[in-house]
Amino acid sequence: MAFEFDDPFPPPAERAFADFPPSLARLQEVYAGFVPSFEMRRESLSEYVRNKLSEISPTSNADAIRAPTGHSLSCDVDLLQRHFAWSATCFVRAYSLLLTYVIISRRGLSSWATVTGYYSRFYSAKALANLCLASWVDVDLRASNGGPSHGKNWKFLVYTGAEHTRLIEGSRLPTSMVPNASHERWWRLLDQLRHIPDLAETDPMTTALQPWPFTSERRNEVNYSDVWMEGFPELEWFDTSVEQMLAHMSFASARQDDDFTDIDRYFVGMDPESADVADYYTDPAVALWQTVIAYLDLVGILVPAQNVVTTDKLIALAERTLGSDSPRTLEGLRLALRERDSAT
Repeated sequence: MAFEFDDPFPPPAERAFADFPPSLARLQEVYAGFVPSFEMRRESLSEYVRNKLSEISPTSNADAIRAPTGHSLSCDVDLLQRHFAWSATCFVRAYSLLLTYVIISRRGLSSWATVTGYYSRFYSAKALANLCLASWVDVDLRASNGGPSHGKNWKFLVYTGAEHTRLIEGSRLPTSMVPNASHERWWRLLDQLRHIPDLAETDPMTTALQPWPFTSERRNEVNYSDVWMEGFPELEWFDTSVEQMLAHMSFASARQDDDFTDIDRYFVGMDPESADVADYYTDPAVALWQTVIAYLDLVGILVPAQNVVTTDKLIALAERTLGSDSPRTLEGLRLALRERDSAT
């Protein structure tokens, strides 16, 4: 059974670049033969870009990328390594935050669960974009060799398109790609991935590329609002007695130990008369899990010869985080991840 959103694959925003995103076939071509290597000290993508800027124009880093199309780079093994390393790092953070979401939800801490779920989605957006060879990069140009001080943390977009790899200074980008909110830059970049022409519209990928259920608007409301009962509402009665405070907190029901990795296992032990498939498809944990599957599917297509993100590591993280708190969920994760290995 497929996910049934009002619009399963919402129309993406207007394409911001004529040459991005590239096709899946093009990405496979670029990644062909690439095998990630272990690095004792991992250079960041920001450091990589900063060094490239020094090579491009030692005396004026900014001038070399003032053209609307930016500066053309070589998508060499070093750049692939940087993208993949950051992509995998963001994915593991997203997965760890999913596990943390489960733990917090089991305690009935719904506001913190909302914020945690949002950050799982946010890191997934970074992971998917970098796997597709696109990333926002903040660079301190004052650290570049020989160049004048242009101020700290210039924003750049680096992406590999249909033919070229480009480095573009943020102020030269289409206005649709440079909103005021820093997180929104990543959501706009993720939205562009829906233009990949040969990307399969699977349930996991559909879920990964749409905003439900952890939006930045909801995160901001919970995390920052000073309005009564809007930000962290379960904590709003902290200034009463201990008994009243705890009674008020109890309105947020604790999450049951449901196996969100499989719809059949999700309803095991439940009276069939009271089982509603909508409960599964509207469970926020399912959306986070489907995004994990989308990433693993894409890694299998683009970087099959890698041992950075492995089943054993993901299971070990689940065991470390969930412990004995959610035995059904933990067993479901083990089964689902091992079944994926068997299928491939």
